[in-house]
Amino acid sequence: MTPIQILLINFSQILAFALAITIPVYRVLVSGRFWASVGLGYLCFILWGFAVCLFLPAAFATLFHEKRIYEYFPDGPGAAGMLIAGWIPSLVLCTSALGLRRLWRLVRRSKSTTLSS
Repeated sequence: MTPIQILLINFSQILAFALAITIPVYRVLVSGRFWASVGLGYLCFILWGFAVCLFLPAAFATLFHEKRIYEYFPDGPGAAGMLIAGWIPSLVLCTSALGLRRLWRLVRRSKSTTLSS
């Protein structure tokens, strides 16, 4: 494996994880819909688990014609782990985002009342 190939593998895993985190957190911050965003986050983490454990290794193995590619990805049961426990990181991230949204709205409301007084 060349260093460029390893870098591409690592970048794909980080990008997939960043998307799985960003999508539900952004939705909570913008809309404030908590449970729908937790469900979306759960779906994103399931898709991330399947992508990183099953789809990306197979795609890179055919792209690079390398069988050692599977050493750089988690094993297949990791996807099943996301099916069982993928809601936990989604719940934690969406709760944090909802807290930040409420804090932001509180700060904005207090600034607007002090400026108008």
